[in-house]
This record gives sequence, C-alpha cells and structure tokens, in this order.
Amino acid sequence: MSLDIQCEQLSDARWTELLPLIQQYQVVRLDDCGLTEVRCKDIRSAIQANPALTELSLRTNELGDAGVGLVLQGLQNPTCKIQKLSLQNCSLTEAGCGVLPDVLRSLSTLRELHLNAIPEDHFLRCTPLDTRY
Repeated sequence: MSLDIQCEQLSDARWTELLPLIQQYQVVRLDDCGLTEVRCKDIRSAIQANPALTELSLRTNELGDAGVGLVLQGLQNPTCKIQKLSLQNCSLTEAGCGVLPDVLRSLSTLRELHLNAIPEDHFLRCTPLDTRY
C-alpha cells in the first residue's frame, strides 16, 4: 500500500488527517507538499511508529539540514526497514551533507538514496558515502 501526495500545499487540517496514514503505509511519497522543518518532527514520530515503511520520498520540500536530520532520526529506529529514501531538492547544505555518511551507514536495509539537486560543491563534500548508496 502506498500514500502518494504530490504538489499539494498541506493545510494544518489536511496534515492532521495524513499523519495516521504515514504510520500505516509501506510506501510514503510526500513530494512538493510545502513541508518544512516544523513538519519533520511529526514525520519522525510517524515513521518511528511504522515498521512496515520501506520507501520514503520527501522530494522538493524545504526541509533544510535540521528537518532532514529529524527524518533520519526517525529512520534510525531499530524496527525501521527503509529501503529507498528520496531527499532531492530538500535544501540540504554542506553541513547537512557532512552528517549523512555516519547516519546512513546505520540504516542497514537502505538500498537506494536519491540526493540529486544538491549544489555541485556540496555534492563533492558528500563523496565519503559508501558506494552502496
């Protein structure tokens, strides 16, 4: 089962409706939904409560380093089985890239990571990632 929301600016009421669904679906795609760091606390909690989650896409949202960090905290839950993570165009900076290698190595089930649309100079600083990513 998948939850696929794209190009929808989520109101507070709509967000409240979606949170329980994020906890249930195997595939969650919330692409270009106007999500920011503020919503990432909710996302972290929802994915920690969802051991079935195998794919998470948050492309084209203004998450920033702190927001991406919160999402990654949620994925580090021991019951997490994430296999595919898409964070393209999420306002990740050089500092955010710097913490990725250590965090991602702890995600043993992760098979695909999508980070394109990172400025080239930031990408070069992300190169310590294992080749499996």
